[in-house]
Amino acid sequence: MAAYVGAISAVLNWQFSLQDDEDPGLGAYAPLVLTVLIKFGSLSWTWIAPAIVRLENHRREDDKVEKLSVILAVVKIFVALFPFISSCFLATLYQSTCGDTFEEAAAATFPNYASFAPLSPESMEALKPYSFEKDGRFCFHGCHPASAAAAEVWAETTCDKSVSANLKTYFFFTVALDLVFLIIPIVISANEIRQERRKQERAGKDFEYSLLQWEAKKFKYEWNSWGGDKINDNLDLTISYAVVVCFGIISPIMATVCLLSLLISLRLRCYRMIYATRRPLPRASTGLGVWEYIYTGINMVAVVINVGLAAVFFYPMRVKRASEKFMIFVIGEHVVLLVQFIFRLIVPAKPADISHIEAYNMHVKKVLRTEQSGMKRFDGLRTPAKINLDVIPDGVQSDADSSDTTNEGCC
Repeated sequence: MAAYVGAISAVLNWQFSLQDDEDPGLGAYAPLVLTVLIKFGSLSWTWIAPAIVRLENHRREDDKVEKLSVILAVVKIFVALFPFISSCFLATLYQSTCGDTFEEAAAATFPNYASFAPLSPESMEALKPYSFEKDGRFCFHGCHPASAAAAEVWAETTCDKSVSANLKTYFFFTVALDLVFLIIPIVISANEIRQERRKQERAGKDFEYSLLQWEAKKFKYEWNSWGGDKINDNLDLTISYAVVVCFGIISPIMATVCLLSLLISLRLRCYRMIYATRRPLPRASTGLGVWEYIYTGINMVAVVINVGLAAVFFYPMRVKRASEKFMIFVIGEHVVLLVQFIFRLIVPAKPADISHIEAYNMHVKKVLRTEQSGMKRFDGLRTPAKINLDVIPDGVQSDADSSDTTNEGCC
């Protein structure tokens, strides 16, 4: 995790330095490099997590699956969200640029500053909220207007541009990759059947494909299989959901793309499950299981991040003092969590009609269980008043008695 955080920070610093470069074409590759690094970090943890789980002694397969699901989900969600958390909340601090005077700091921050100097009073007033003093020096935050000549307090900042580009590139790449890996097993399975059909037709034989032969060409429903598995099927959807609910407000088009891709993805998963995946081992399930708690945790994190974006990242709060930002963040977060709690109280987790039906079903089962019990036939029988519990009942001779008699006669 430390290596991943360091690599992401290095890429983000490189992207920040490219904003001052005269060649803007190189900066277009930064979002793609960041996306590849995120995917590599996620893939690396996919190899490491099963080895960690195997070190533990799980008595049941369900316990092993749940532990692997939690370890994979927590780390992979962090891997997906950390670059954008760093760009939105941390970049404005550790990517600051300083100088001995305000003009030197502005010249180091904005490209071609000398050609616009001196700036107009309006531009100077617009830049002041993005600057601060540190140890007697003037500094500019990492998030500042892209141009000093046409600076406005409400103008788009460099962080707005970089975060939006990184977010769109990663999300669209993730959606496309998910759909591709759903289509590949379908194509492979259909291609193998097609090759056998052609082979039989060339030999002049009738092509008859049994159900067992078809099942043999399908993929197993197990960990890291082309046929899919329970963990990865849930994990892919969970990561996309986490990115949208946490940072979808920066690029609202992601919500629309996510809805369309989700409909296509679910359809492909159903098709793959029927035509490209072998029949899995049937297991009973009472709900989402551990994934319910994972989604609950994502919703809590989304509240914190969205309120943080409103208090720190967006205008007008981004130009306020740190104390005002902190106060708005604390108040906003508690208000949203309170609203969630109120809705949980008002809207029950289980509807009232479902509760009544379950109670009636339990009553019917109890009545039927009593009437159909095997002990019903013994109701007319009575236990005798006297029971002989002797070791040797009357009229029964034991082996010990016969041996004693024999020995007695011999002697």
